[in-house]
Amino acid sequence: ALRQIAISPKISAILIPKLKNQSRYYIKKYNLTISDSESIITKIINYLENNNWLDKTAYAKFLLKKHHKKSKRYLEQLFSFYHLDKNLLINNDQDNLKNLLLKKISKLPKPLDFKTKNKLIQSLLQKGFAYSDIKSVIDEVLTIR
Repeated sequence: ALRQIAISPKISAILIPKLKNQSRYYIKKYNLTISDSESIITKIINYLENNNWLDKTAYAKFLLKKHHKKSKRYLEQLFSFYHLDKNLLINNDQDNLKNLLLKKISKLPKPLDFKTKNKLIQSLLQKGFAYSDIKSVIDEVLTIR
């Protein structure tokens, strides 16, 4: 558990499945007869929480840093899945969209036809960006280009 926390910030929802997997691995590898590995895992989690090594805000910041190119909607779903505070979400979809579009448009021919424009919109919608943001950024990028 300490090795996992040293690698990156964790919360109990992430750490419990990892500890269960490791306990199964060691029980099988060394032919151990531990009847109650669940209580050992809960003791470990309680110890880590009492020493403030499981921090939700640090984990939220880690997720924001790891998924900085993702849409705000994706991050909101991720935060609600892990029961994290959504007030920490400060993500500018406009900048992410501009960067993605500039990468994609640079490979396409100069005058964009209707089909390629719709394909761009569809691919960005699948990534979780809002339609109105996509339209405004595409218009802005095409006028600059």
